[in-house]
Amino acid sequence: MTSTLLFGWWGIPFGIFRTPIALIASLNDSKNRDEISEEIIISFAINNVGELRTNWDRENDLVEFIKHWNKLVE
Repeated sequence: MTSTLLFGWWGIPFGIFRTPIALIASLNDSKNRDEISEEIIISFAINNVGELRTNWDRENDLVEFIKHWNKLVE
Protein backbone atom coordinates (compact mmCIF):
# COMPACT_ATOMS: atom_id res chain seq x y z
CA MET A 1 0.00 0.00 0.00
CA THR A 2 2.88 2.33 0.74
CA SER A 3 4.35 2.01 -2.75
CA THR A 4 0.89 2.52 -4.28
CA LEU A 5 0.40 5.60 -2.16
CA LEU A 6 3.81 7.00 -3.12
CA PHE A 7 4.11 5.95 -6.75
CA GLY A 8 0.59 5.16 -7.97
CA TRP A 9 -0.13 8.78 -8.73
CA TRP A 10 2.53 8.81 -11.44
CA GLY A 11 0.73 6.27 -13.64
CA ILE A 12 -0.21 8.32 -16.68
CA PRO A 13 -3.01 9.09 -17.50
CA PHE A 14 -5.22 7.22 -15.05
CA GLY A 15 -2.98 6.89 -11.98
CA ILE A 16 -4.40 9.94 -10.31
CA PHE A 17 -7.90 8.44 -10.54
CA ARG A 18 -7.18 4.77 -9.90
CA THR A 19 -4.77 5.16 -7.00
CA PRO A 20 -7.38 6.31 -4.46
CA ILE A 21 -9.74 3.54 -5.62
CA ALA A 22 -7.00 0.92 -5.22
CA LEU A 23 -6.09 2.19 -1.75
CA ILE A 24 -9.72 2.19 -0.57
CA ALA A 25 -10.27 -1.32 -1.98
CA SER A 26 -7.14 -2.55 -0.24
CA LEU A 27 -8.26 -1.08 3.08
CA ASN A 28 -11.68 -2.71 2.72
CA ASP A 29 -10.07 -6.06 1.90
CA SER A 30 -7.75 -5.83 4.90
CA LYS A 31 -10.78 -5.48 7.17
CA ASN A 32 -12.27 -8.65 5.69
CA ARG A 33 -9.02 -10.59 5.20
CA ASP A 34 -9.96 -13.45 7.54
CA GLU A 35 -13.38 -13.79 5.94
CA ILE A 36 -11.91 -13.74 2.43
CA SER A 37 -9.25 -16.30 3.38
CA GLU A 38 -11.88 -18.61 4.85
CA GLU A 39 -13.96 -18.39 1.66
CA ILE A 40 -10.91 -19.29 -0.44
CA ILE A 41 -10.06 -22.30 1.75
CA ILE A 42 -13.66 -23.55 1.75
CA SER A 43 -13.89 -23.17 -2.02
CA PHE A 44 -10.61 -25.06 -2.46
CA ALA A 45 -11.79 -27.88 -0.19
CA ILE A 46 -15.16 -28.22 -1.94
CA ASN A 47 -13.62 -28.19 -5.42
CA ASN A 48 -10.91 -30.71 -4.49
CA VAL A 49 -12.67 -32.95 -1.96
CA GLY A 50 -11.89 -36.12 -3.93
CA GLU A 51 -8.18 -35.46 -4.11
CA LEU A 52 -8.03 -34.38 -0.47
CA ARG A 53 -9.85 -37.50 0.75
CA THR A 54 -7.75 -39.78 -1.46
CA ASN A 55 -4.49 -38.42 -0.07
CA TRP A 56 -5.63 -37.71 3.49
CA ASP A 57 -3.31 -40.37 4.99
CA ARG A 58 -0.39 -39.59 2.67
CA GLU A 59 0.97 -36.27 3.84
CA ASN A 60 3.67 -35.99 1.15
CA ASP A 61 1.16 -36.56 -1.67
CA LEU A 62 -1.22 -34.05 -0.13
CA VAL A 63 1.52 -31.44 0.19
CA GLU A 64 2.60 -32.02 -3.41
CA PHE A 65 -1.01 -31.66 -4.59
CA ILE A 66 -1.40 -28.34 -2.77
CA LYS A 67 1.95 -27.11 -4.11
CA HIS A 68 0.94 -28.11 -7.63
CA TRP A 69 -2.44 -26.39 -7.23
CA ASN A 70 -0.62 -23.24 -6.11
CA LYS A 71 1.90 -23.64 -8.95
CA LEU A 72 4.78 -23.99 -6.49
CA VAL A 73 6.16 -27.20 -8.01
CA GLU A 74 9.51 -26.64 -9.68
